[in-house]
Amino acid sequence: MESLIKVGEQLPVVKEWTVKELMSRRDKVLAVMSGLMVNEVHYGVIPGCGKKPTLLKPGAEMLLMTFRLAVKPIEITDLSTEGIVRYRVILGAYASTGELAGTGVGECSSAEDKYQWRAALCKEEFDATPPDQKREKWKKDWVNSRPVYKTVQQIKTNPADIANTILKMGKKRSMIDLTLTTLGVSDKFRQDIDDIPEELLQTVIEAESQEVKREAGEVSIEKVMSGEVKTEPEKPVPEPKMIKGRCLRCSTEKMIGENNKLCADCLKDLASKKGKTDNG
Repeated sequence: MESLIKVGEQLPVVKEWTVKELMSRRDKVLAVMSGLMVNEVHYGVIPGCGKKPTLLKPGAEMLLMTFRLAVKPIEITDLSTEGIVRYRVILGAYASTGELAGTGVGECSSAEDKYQWRAALCKEEFDATPPDQKREKWKKDWVNSRPVYKTVQQIKTNPADIANTILKMGKKRSMIDLTLTTLGVSDKFRQDIDDIPEELLQTVIEAESQEVKREAGEVSIEKVMSGEVKTEPEKPVPEPKMIKGRCLRCSTEKMIGENNKLCADCLKDLASKKGKTDNG
């Protein structure tokens, strides 16, 4: 295991954000998403994976450019073994002041199914390939939003031919992780769903869903600020204790509140008038 690049110098600490700055940052992200980002270019919804889109490389680059964050490698580790090329990449996002704003980690290996195998050029190539270097695999495609299943003939790749691709994919995954965590947009996008094999997608989505439920869900800042989602659970309002007596408002003998000395009809009437006043 060899570290190709490693930066170990002392890094400056980023100052704390104010609520006003966080709201401005959130509004800018939403403006970029609605005004500049394009579906299937900057993000994309994977069929069968719900409505939450996956952040793609162009989208991550646009968000980082918006906040003038420069991406630099902190550590690149070569984890390759005999016959397998594998890299782990840790990137840092740096502000124009030189402050480290956030980090991301990503890994890629030639042993991943999508890199270990390629489609045979023709039947003749498939037939001429040694048995331990070829296979037939079931594949799921989508036609008019419906799954279609078929078999494909595949041949093993030469890891050396895709070494650069493996390194760049590790960097891409690290950059997307960095973008989501540094800018706090995990409530808007998924990560790396496009890199997961089709047959594992549902398992990953279900595991992610269970994790979200376990942690009480991801809550976007705009929902908190609007009051749609409470940051603390509301305490139940206890029912007022009623006693027999004379209402201070209507002067009738009936059941009245022990503390306010008002009957239920008067309380309801006062609440109605207050509501009309609040609504203008």
